[in-house]
Amino acid sequence: MHKVTRPDGTRVKDRWLKVMRTLAYLLMGMAGVFCLLSPFLTVVYNTLAEVMAWFLVVGGLCAFLGSLTERWWGEYVGLPLLSSAFMVFAVLSMAGSYAEAHYLALANFALLSAVALGLMSRWREARAIYRLALHLSKRRAGL
Repeated sequence: MHKVTRPDGTRVKDRWLKVMRTLAYLLMGMAGVFCLLSPFLTVVYNTLAEVMAWFLVVGGLCAFLGSLTERWWGEYVGLPLLSSAFMVFAVLSMAGSYAEAHYLALANFALLSAVALGLMSRWREARAIYRLALHLSKRRAGL
């Protein structure tokens, strides 16, 4: 899962990529925990924000464990939750601050949306790995 392609076409594991991706997922999950610990989350936003914070916790944990153990299932399960949470927080953030600070609200929306789209593109890679694993397992079983 954490591989890069060399100029000669070979694919090799990249420790730096694994460490950075694993740390990123851990931080996303921790962000969800911090949101849930805040008494202001539902006051500032609404109950939907609390649900999205749980998406961050569960999605971050799944993706973190998958990345740490180098198993595709973790990102495959966790990334849709993370992507959804970032997109909803993008909308909530913009809606909550647009009247007071138009450009900052748009900047927050753009930034959080970009993270959501990046996570969804990574999910497509995890889905390709899932499909390959499924194909190989059927082939080995003679189906």
